[in-house]
Amino acid sequence: AIVDVNGKADLRRARLSVIHTPTSREACSTQAFLDAMRKIPARVTVVTGRTHDEIINLKQRHHAAFDHIRGAFSINSLENAALGIVNLVGVVPEYRRYLRERHGVTLPWPEIETIQDVADYIRAMALQHHSETAKEQERMRTWFWDEWAPEKVAARVAAAYRRLLA
Repeated sequence: AIVDVNGKADLRRARLSVIHTPTSREACSTQAFLDAMRKIPARVTVVTGRTHDEIINLKQRHHAAFDHIRGAFSINSLENAALGIVNLVGVVPEYRRYLRERHGVTLPWPEIETIQDVADYIRAMALQHHSETAKEQERMRTWFWDEWAPEKVAARVAAAYRRLLA
């Protein structure tokens, strides 16, 4: 399902669509991603050189987004989750463990580390019923607002400063 900024899913889906919006094609493994996607039944869109507003508008028309496989998530990943897009980003197990143990945060996106992991996940998504994709999208959106709501972020920052000043 494609989710708009108001959280309304469009469950019509002829073909899974995946967007990739790299700031650097090299750093984000764009060519490797495109090569891996060649035999997967999904529509892939790569967008660069657009304004942020244009990119947000384009993202809203896709079911999933590939960020990168550099080991940690980025603002792009958070944006994808906020929009209710299934986010695919390579996060190393040590960082996942750190977030879970230190901050009580469990990431909602799949545990992937390689381009092959990304391709395998997208292949499975392309074969699943659209309602399963919609559930994943809603899980992304819910996680974002549960973990990154402005009040929650402000409380975490304030707590960190209190610890530093104690």
